[in-house]
Amino acid sequence: MLLRMHAVRSRIDSLRGRVAVARVALRSRLEHRVKSIRDKVRVEQALLQGYEQEVAAASGDARNLVGRIAYDSFRRVRQQFYDLVLKADTGTVDVAFSRTQDNAANIQKVAKEKADALRALDTEFKDVLSSEGGD
Repeated sequence: MLLRMHAVRSRIDSLRGRVAVARVALRSRLEHRVKSIRDKVRVEQALLQGYEQEVAAASGDARNLVGRIAYDSFRRVRQQFYDLVLKADTGTVDVAFSRTQDNAANIQKVAKEKADALRALDTEFKDVLSSEGGD
């Protein structure tokens, strides 16, 4: 029995030694694996930072582009509005000029009719006027 216990103890010591060696090997593998994973994480973090900078630059470029597009759109609308107002003003001026010409033509027509009527009266009453002036 004593020999058996001694054999079990030596087997336990041997197993403890093997467990210690296995632990060291496992820890070494684990540390190597953890280091590998951490290196990959660092590489990915660096890539993410690069991507964030690219996104920020692209976002800034997009904002500038949108700003330029909006400015050009407002400028075009402003020009179209100005052209529309100019056409409306031109139309108003044309209408006013046409009315002025029509009024001037009517005035000339009435003046001619008045002159014709005065001549007709002068002709009709020429005898009466000449007899009164001679008296």
